[in-house]
Amino acid sequence: MNMSPEEIAEMKSKSDEMMIQHGKTHINFENVFGKGVSSTVFKGHLIGPSPLHQQQKTAQTQKFVDCDVAVKVTNRFGQTEVEQLFKEIDAMKKMGYHENVMCMLGWALPGDTPCLVFEIAEKDLLHYMSEFRDAVAEVMPYQKILDILRQIILDKFLFMFFFIKA
Repeated sequence: MNMSPEEIAEMKSKSDEMMIQHGKTHINFENVFGKGVSSTVFKGHLIGPSPLHQQQKTAQTQKFVDCDVAVKVTNRFGQTEVEQLFKEIDAMKKMGYHENVMCMLGWALPGDTPCLVFEIAEKDLLHYMSEFRDAVAEVMPYQKILDILRQIILDKFLFMFFFIKA
């Protein structure tokens, strides 16, 4: 779907504080991190500070300046996807930075289709758990794993709540 100038202006006004300026995000369409039914995630690079860092200005968000990023680009973009995008941006803005959840750094409009820009996760939960496959039970950090899982479940619940409420 090609968006009209009015639709683009409306979208920008709704989420301006998280928008990454034109030309500050480079997407490497040759490097695919993953592909799903509704979107594809590519490796990219952010030039300058992310909107998340500009808002929070913390030591934890300092790493989101001139950094590699994951760029989520929708495979199909219609009115339903526009509404879903606004909900996702709003929910991720409310979540902000969390050490155990991949953060949205901002969103960009490099062409006709907006994309979401996320930090690159060091490893996913599957890889984290596989590191301990052969570990002795006393050595495995059960409490840390349970804390991370509890936080993910809580955050997912809050994330879903934002979508239901919006």
